[in-house]
Amino acid sequence: MMVTMIAIDGSQSRTLRCSLSDTKYRLFIGNVPKSWTDAEFTKLVDETGPGAENVELIKDPQNPSRNRGFAFIEYYNNACADYSRQRMSSANFKLDGNTPTVTWADPKSTPDHSAASQVNFNS
Repeated sequence: MMVTMIAIDGSQSRTLRCSLSDTKYRLFIGNVPKSWTDAEFTKLVDETGPGAENVELIKDPQNPSRNRGFAFIEYYNNACADYSRQRMSSANFKLDGNTPTVTWADPKSTPDHSAASQVNFNS
């Protein structure tokens, strides 16, 4: 993102390059057996690596005793998330015979791109 800053008196302007970064510490796990419970999935996550802070197995709204086949896992930091991502992405890692889809999750909410408008420029 490019931001042009103009001094109050209009005499100088500068263009700044800004980037909004998202720290990757949240994983999306797909192809989870739909019969698995929260406890079963959380146990697997805990055995896979350290640092899991929030495990969210998405429930089926029509049948709350089943899940929708995917989950999100938030980790303490990127190192913990990346370690678990690599372990779950290995060819021999299975969820009851299923090969899981393991990717970095998109942020929960859209970043506020208006943050750049709050930048103060003093020359």
